[in-house]
Amino acid sequence: MSITLRSTKGTELTHNELDANFTTPYISSSIDGSTLKLFTHGTGSFSATTHSLEVGSALYKESITGYSSYTITHNLDEDYPIVQTYSGSNEQVVPASIVSTDSNTTNITFDTTFVGTVVIKK
Repeated sequence: MSITLRSTKGTELTHNELDANFTTPYISSSIDGSTLKLFTHGTGSFSATTHSLEVGSALYKESITGYSSYTITHNLDEDYPIVQTYSGSNEQVVPASIVSTDSNTTNITFDTTFVGTVVIKK
């Protein structure tokens, strides 16, 4: 199968040419850890291609107690992680501030002393 490009052909594609471009856009897939790999193929000036997509993500969870401010080193390599905090009774608590200081560290500040669990997700 070859893909017909309008820019290569120099004119608009016919319906048949357009339909033929989409007959086998996807061949197979695999999952490696949390990465989904999609395998496609091409001919002519197009070569076989692998597309990767992270379908799962890392999670960091820590029990915290006794302070109103915490520095959490989660090592998720994510500049903007999802941060949630839960009290000992499993009620979600919104901190006064959450600051992502770098891709592996987050500072969390509460208005008062907080005891519970912090969950950080990539």
